[in-house]
Amino acid sequence: EDGGILYVTVLSATIKGSEKTNKTDMFCRVSSTFNTQRFKTKVKKKTGVPTWDEEFCFFITHPSGHIFCKVLTKDRWGREVMIGQVAIPVKQLENGQPIEFSYDLDCENKKKGKNLGSGQVRIKLHFPIKEESKDHSQQKAVKRKIHDVYTFGEELGRGGFSIVRKGTKKETNEDWAIKVIEKTAGEEQLLLLQT
Repeated sequence: EDGGILYVTVLSATIKGSEKTNKTDMFCRVSSTFNTQRFKTKVKKKTGVPTWDEEFCFFITHPSGHIFCKVLTKDRWGREVMIGQVAIPVKQLENGQPIEFSYDLDCENKKKGKNLGSGQVRIKLHFPIKEESKDHSQQKAVKRKIHDVYTFGEELGRGGFSIVRKGTKKETNEDWAIKVIEKTAGEEQLLLLQT
């Protein structure tokens, strides 16, 4: 199956914490459970309410798994310090509609046992459904008999387990060669046909 693109837009964050947290430089790292792509937003200087509005594209075959967004800053030695993070399930995007929501951040620093405050990150997710896949799923839903689609003509050839007939597609008037296999063919005979 062809894949698609999951668009993840990191819009903004609101961090409530100490005065020091509200005057820090912040950025986000975005990753997923379904591939190895990693992205980083630009750094927003000295604000507790950073606005990024940056879009990232993840390659995905089907909306499953999670998107991870970490809001980070750097300490005085230049090491990354996580302010908070969120894991967002992407299964909710199966219908092709974009979702924009403010997600609560898990702000507890598990290594140091510190809570750096509370906050939210606003993210927009969109997994557009391709038009041909919509058409394909509609075709799957409607089962038609072959005689409703084709008009069968003369015999073109014959094999040990099948007959090839001329078939004319009713909608387009195109001619096709159609192999007709008897339902009484045994499993062993069908395996021979597949090879």
